[in-house]
Amino acid sequence: MIDYCVDLEAQNIGQGWKSESEIRDVYSSMDAFDLIDRFTNYEGGNPFIVVDTWNGEGYSSENGTQMRLFLNKLSAYRYAYEKALEMECGTPQKHTEGFKGFGYENALDYGAFQVAELPVGTYAIMINTSENKFEFLTEAQYNSVRFDIHILFVNNYATRGFVNVDSMFDEYADEENGDCFYRTTEFGLDADYQFRLIKNLF
Repeated sequence: MIDYCVDLEAQNIGQGWKSESEIRDVYSSMDAFDLIDRFTNYEGGNPFIVVDTWNGEGYSSENGTQMRLFLNKLSAYRYAYEKALEMECGTPQKHTEGFKGFGYENALDYGAFQVAELPVGTYAIMINTSENKFEFLTEAQYNSVRFDIHILFVNNYATRGFVNVDSMFDEYADEENGDCFYRTTEFGLDADYQFRLIKNLF
């Protein structure tokens, strides 16, 4: 996306911009949300995002590690198909649950690369890994949802060090970039939640 904006702005060198390197420095210093706003002004539409989800052995906090933004829907679908093909589970299947894309299956495990238009104001993506579904969250929604889940975990597991408890495996993990992951089988939440911040795609 940065390259795309730089190419467009390069047409104005000498009319406000001194060089392409200056343009690139400015765009590289923008945060994700300003960059998306600038792109939207150029294209008249929102970028498309591919979100990877996986429900199976070993998936846990690996959801959303291959997310990418694209300038158009066709490029996004092509990437989704190619990534599903790389899973070496045969010909990718059409994925129609939630957002459309391509899925792959291995025994009882299932994963998908889903394509969606990125809504204006999206701050984070919440992936419900147990269902191969995700939601777009604004910053206010993200803070509210994460606070609710976080309180459940911190209040109940902080003193236990987030380790195996009897037959349950309960986990909470924060990454340095702000992404976070929660897993539990208590409180009626037999699900894992992976949060990915949009800013980390840049």
